[in-house]
Amino acid sequence: MVCYYPQDTTLAMGPTELLPGSQYHRGDSDRAHYSRGHIPCFGEQVDEWATLPTPVLCRAGSVLVTHFDLWHRALESTTDSPRLMLKFVAWRTAHPTISSPADWPLVDHRGTEEGHEAEGERGGLLDFLGAGGGALRASELPSSAGRRPRKAAGPPPIPAEALCALGAHLESAPASVWAGGVELLRCKDVSRAEVLLFESAVERAKAMAAGGAFETSQLGRVVAWLGPQCARVAAREASAARRRRFVRDRAPIWRHVWRWLHGQEGAEGAAPACLPRLVAQLSSAAEPERLCAAYALARSAPGAVALLAAMLSPESSTSVRRTATYGCVASGAVDASTLERLVAQSSRVRVGTEDEAEGAAADGDSVRTEAAGQPLLARENGPADGYDGRAWRPVGSGRAASTDGWMAACVVREADGFDAECMMAVADPSAAALYAATLAFARGARVAGAGPRGGEDVCGVALRLLRGPAATALSISVRLVLLESLGLHGGASPHAASRLASQLVADTAVDGAARAVGARVLSQLAARSIQDSLGAGGPRGGCRGGAAEEAEGGGLGLALAACVTPLATALGSDPDRYVRGHAAEALASVAMREVAEGFFANEAERGSAEEDTAGTAHAAADPRAHLAAACSPAHSVRARAAAALAPGLPPGAVDAVASRLRERLGALPGRGSGCDEAGRAALVALAVHDAVRALCAQRRCPLTHPESPF
Repeated sequence: MVCYYPQDTTLAMGPTELLPGSQYHRGDSDRAHYSRGHIPCFGEQVDEWATLPTPVLCRAGSVLVTHFDLWHRALESTTDSPRLMLKFVAWRTAHPTISSPADWPLVDHRGTEEGHEAEGERGGLLDFLGAGGGALRASELPSSAGRRPRKAAGPPPIPAEALCALGAHLESAPASVWAGGVELLRCKDVSRAEVLLFESAVERAKAMAAGGAFETSQLGRVVAWLGPQCARVAAREASAARRRRFVRDRAPIWRHVWRWLHGQEGAEGAAPACLPRLVAQLSSAAEPERLCAAYALARSAPGAVALLAAMLSPESSTSVRRTATYGCVASGAVDASTLERLVAQSSRVRVGTEDEAEGAAADGDSVRTEAAGQPLLARENGPADGYDGRAWRPVGSGRAASTDGWMAACVVREADGFDAECMMAVADPSAAALYAATLAFARGARVAGAGPRGGEDVCGVALRLLRGPAATALSISVRLVLLESLGLHGGASPHAASRLASQLVADTAVDGAARAVGARVLSQLAARSIQDSLGAGGPRGGCRGGAAEEAEGGGLGLALAACVTPLATALGSDPDRYVRGHAAEALASVAMREVAEGFFANEAERGSAEEDTAGTAHAAADPRAHLAAACSPAHSVRARAAAALAPGLPPGAVDAVASRLRERLGALPGRGSGCDEAGRAALVALAVHDAVRALCAQRRCPLTHPESPF
């Protein structure tokens, strides 16, 4: 999530406040007081989760990049001045491709207690936690300490040596004052530590006064000086304890993310010696401890088995199941066969292979045949193309019914037997477990060739389940997760994925949430098509290969060309603003990609003409030399996309952005200029993405006045 502040933002204006590290936690939904917006109460979060709220105070033009799930809120404003902030949301359209992982201090100490202690003193990476404070400095001594009075009428000075000795006592006392191992995370613990430290310091001051270090009459002034110093030392120790706890609880998560960024994710094989302790910790009352255990277990095959068992067990609480799901995502514990077995058990739909399907057909069942060797779902009947709109239509309820194309949240919970977003009030543990397994499968996919499964596997399973007989038996939330997975993995089966998504978008009888997710899938696929057609291996035309490529399944560009009409219709008439927004971005991606492909097609044609003056003979030898002329359908696609976008944009915006894109592409280094193909391809894809952003940024906001910039 990207937040842009167009003006100076002060504390009086009620700025955004963040809770660092909270993106890793959802709250303990089994608690009695659990509710939306109270996950758990803010006081418990600050007291127990080793982090403190941080307001965003910044100058005009500042940009804040945060995790989407980071807890944030607006503080109360004490001024009449309006505070403006523009929020943008982005999602990943491709797996990370970073190589050669660098060292990172927060994961390199491997979770040792020594590393946590060292991190408590280290600055830089965790400065946002507010840790600080060092030894007492001379400037913090009382103003009369060690100074000669100007006149004898004033009180005698407190000897500096005595105050320095008391300061040294305060520095060394914490280890003995709260030696019981209490981490100062709760406010009441800090207050108690401050009292203990003060009592110890006062006893020390009395002993020093009795020993003649300073006059007994000065004891009151010394005690008054000790009060704020004890508070400062206790706060400093509490801050350091928070840092250590913050690192300890999150180090396993950071380690997983760091490895994932460099394509090294997945179980590592050997079980840790503390496996029983980690399994027990998975049921801890505090979510940070559970999550720490989950990511530690995810690093070994035995740990992944334990996580899978906890996620699927009907005895697991909703909090434990949710935390175990995160670990299963990290470990890739749910594969295709496991998910389809769980679906078959849940929906009572038989899942088998092609050989088993033949036997089922002999028994009178009608089986829809898939690719040889792939799991099959037996079904009685259904549409030939696999789309069944009945599975996506709103369901009624005795308490609430949809009147605007959306199912109320209570209706979805009632139909599913659990709350997919917050995982609370589970009425059907088996349905919740199947949802968790689907989530772990869809989000735990690996980069193709670098792990147990790739995008083709996830896409194939999702399409089989969504188009099979189990579709209507699956919960609403499970279907939406499977549909969402096509956005990232649909490039493996672009025609089938885009066709299903466009059918949902075009079907006005479908629930608004399903239409919005379908539009988002098309938007993600359209964004990926830019990289696929222009980025990987260098710029190339989207119509490359023509009918031959179509026969082989085609690419994302060809698949999305068929979706322009339903996207244009949705942009112009869909009542849901999310559907319209995603449709606009998908159309912008299609239009700008076609502009770039047309530019390079013309460039290729010009290059061919320069190399061979006998253009006609050359065209006869290689028909693709006249790629631009052969791409007239692509020109039609671009024209239709631009026409659909035009009503929501300033006049001439599409042509202006397209013209700037061509100029930018023409200014890029050409082949043979010393720029490697991969670098040039990345610049091309970036230019197209920037053009898409430029178009989307000019769309009129559907929530306020059409001409209002905010």
